[in-house]
Amino acid sequence: MSFRSSLALASLAALVSAPSAQAAVTLFSDAGAFAAALSSSTLETFTALPLAPALSFDCTNCSVDLPSGRLVDQAQPGIGQRTRIKFATPITAWGGNFDESPGGFGKNLFVSYRLTDGFTTKIAGPQLSGFTGQFFGFISDEPFVFVELSPGTGVGSSERYNLDNMRFGLARVGGATPGVPEPAAWGLMILGFGLAGCAVRRRRALAA
Repeated sequence: MSFRSSLALASLAALVSAPSAQAAVTLFSDAGAFAAALSSSTLETFTALPLAPALSFDCTNCSVDLPSGRLVDQAQPGIGQRTRIKFATPITAWGGNFDESPGGFGKNLFVSYRLTDGFTTKIAGPQLSGFTGQFFGFISDEPFVFVELSPGTGVGSSERYNLDNMRFGLARVGGATPGVPEPAAWGLMILGFGLAGCAVRRRRALAA
């Protein structure tokens, strides 16, 4: 094997094994798979008061609709217009069913979370768009203390939405069940495959 081929393969191995600069997040679109990936969790159905004792809410426009069993909220641009769902003890997993249709589809939703250091905030995944009751959940490899729901980049002045069957807790030791790969992981894999292909073609050219 030539030196360049060896270098290419070594670079491939380094890229594949290199950790992401961001926290590793596994996304879920299936509530059952999400629940199965947790070692302990609490399900809040919003059907009775008081809510789960580990929960508290910091919001401007949200309210609990007990008859329908859902959190009703409106995400608007501007300082202080976000909704924060706080947890008494750090967790690593959060999710729920979202419906963005009550007021017509608007700005979409961003889901972010605050780490236990008190200031680092990370985006959980792509913005939620067009949800009509589907599940969205995520597991982080770093514990966090609250989830924040804020308006996305869609059209309209705000996003009215409902949230129900919210589940939160701790992921099983050893990692979560594979869900949706992070964009950074896809980029590493594509680059790795490209380097491997170049190394193979180089070897064939030298052999000819």
